[in-house]
Amino acid sequence: ISELSHIGFQAQLKEIVDNYPRRKGLTTYFITGNHDVTHMRNGFANIGETISMVREDLVYLGHNFARVDLTENLTMSLIHPTDGSSTTIGQRLQQVIEKNAYRRADIMLVGHYHKYCHLKHRGVHGWLVPSFEKQTGFMADNNLDSLVGALVLTIKVDADGKLLAISDEY
Repeated sequence: ISELSHIGFQAQLKEIVDNYPRRKGLTTYFITGNHDVTHMRNGFANIGETISMVREDLVYLGHNFARVDLTENLTMSLIHPTDGSSTTIGQRLQQVIEKNAYRRADIMLVGHYHKYCHLKHRGVHGWLVPSFEKQTGFMADNNLDSLVGALVLTIKVDADGKLLAISDEY
């Protein structure tokens, strides 16, 4: 808690609502993860649902997981695991793809690890997604670094909605 810049549900909600960028015509779809569980445990408050109630351009899809049908023939899953990071980040991404058959999609975006990696495995395009959190004292104490940044995907589909090409920008 001492490393937080905004402590408590109200302060964190206000920070997101007031400062997350607004862009006309752009909607952000998101899931919550392990840091949001505190509010659920302490006050049965779901900050993701509340953000969506306050900001129409921010749409909450679920906690730790959501599947999105980009087209009839192209799916994407958003996953926020709760296990620890691996020293070999490509191996961790490969394991997530292999061991999450019920969450598997054509495109899998995996958060939580604060890393960036892309690989194609078992026909799945998978990414470890960087975070917006700089390295904390906890991370330093545990020899963990944090890649700060965003991931932009450009996805091209054919007339049937099947994937033709995908590229990323970190």
